[in-house]
Amino acid sequence: MSVQNSEFILSFSVDTEGIISVYVVWPEENRIELKSKIVDTLCAISSGDMKKLTAEAITNSASENPQIKDYIASIIVAWSKKHRDSSATPIIKPSNAFMK
Repeated sequence: MSVQNSEFILSFSVDTEGIISVYVVWPEENRIELKSKIVDTLCAISSGDMKKLTAEAITNSASENPQIKDYIASIIVAWSKKHRDSSATPIIKPSNAFMK
């Protein structure tokens, strides 16, 4: 059994034009067992509870990429400043994403 076959994967990417893409890989196995954990994760993302985990992952990536450590630090500082300066509300609400 491959790890990917039993995991829900949600990833975000942004390009130089600022276009954000969201990729989803659904598990092929353990769907019933993962359902509540997927829901909990999505709630944590939409409520902002994933901020600390995300910040830790970005910070830890500096040790894996020492050549861009200063760049990573500048991203974290800019993120923190923007978060303080903004209302920190999502631009697109999840409830609006499916209203087509």
